[in-house]
Amino acid sequence: MTFTKNQIKQAIYEELIQIKEEEQEGMDADLKAAFDKLIEKLEGLDLSIDYLAGVMSGESPYMVDIGQKQAGRYISPQGPPTSNKFE
Repeated sequence: MTFTKNQIKQAIYEELIQIKEEEQEGMDADLKAAFDKLIEKLEGLDLSIDYLAGVMSGESPYMVDIGQKQAGRYISPQGPPTSNKFE
């Protein structure tokens, strides 16, 4: 069986395209894994910030989280009642 020059070129081209697609799929999986890891870290950071906001405002971190989910960054902390020590 003999192949023409164009048939050989086409076979090589198709093989290179297939290899490139397989490499892209592997890179996509690696990129997705990196993003998933980053998202986990950011969620942990958000929880830490909720604890800090809770300490500063006197609210529980859970309530800070709920308030942020309902009103976003426009939520105002209520905080503990202020004392009249300085009056």
